[in-house]
Amino acid sequence: MAEITNQDVMTMVQWMAGYFTNQTQAFDRPREFAQIRLWQRPLPWELFSGYAIYVEQANELAPTEPYRRVVLHYQPQGSTIFVANYLVQDDGYFKGAAQEPERLQALTQAHLAPMTGCGMIFERFDDYFRGVVEPGKLCRFEKRGHQTYLNSISEVRADSFMSLDRGFDLESNEQIWGSFAGPFKFVKVACLAHQVPQLILT
Repeated sequence: MAEITNQDVMTMVQWMAGYFTNQTQAFDRPREFAQIRLWQRPLPWELFSGYAIYVEQANELAPTEPYRRVVLHYQPQGSTIFVANYLVQDDGYFKGAAQEPERLQALTQAHLAPMTGCGMIFERFDDYFRGVVEPGKLCRFEKRGHQTYLNSISEVRADSFMSLDRGFDLESNEQIWGSFAGPFKFVKVACLAHQVPQLILT
C-alpha cells in the first residue's frame, strides 16, 4: 500500500471531528442498540506535536454523564495510521469539555494514561479509513469475572463513523461483552473539521 502522508492523517482527523449520533439505528432496532451521543473534539497541535482528538461518549438518556472519555493521538506509520488511546484521569474538571471546549486548553499529557496494547491501526481506501486494534490480545479488561481482550473494528468516512467493540475471554475466546448485534453506526450531525490544526504539510 502507498505511504501514508500528513495530508492523509489530517483528512482522517477532519472526518472524525464532529458530533455524531446513532439515532436512526437506535430507533430502528431499540432492543439491540442504545442511542449514543459521540463527541470528537480536535485538540491543539501542541499537546503531542501532532493531531489529537478528545472523545466523549454518553447515553442519550444521560447526556451530561459520559461513560467514555479518551484522547486519541494520530501518527503516520509507513502505510498505516496508528491511533494511540489515552484515558483521561482528572478530578472531573474535563467532564463535559467536549461541549465546553475552552476547558480543553488546560489539558496536558499529565492528565493522560496510555492504554497499552489498545491502539488502532488504520489503512486508507478510496473513500474511507478502516482500522483494527493492534494484534496480540494485549488490550485487556477484567469484566463479569473474566479476563478479556478487546477486538475492535472501525470505519471512518467523511460523514459517518462505524465501530464494533467486543470483549472475548482470554482463554476460551468466548464473547463476554460488547455488541452482539453488530457495529454501532454513527452519523455526523455537526462537523468540527474547521477546528483541526492547519499546518504546512510535507
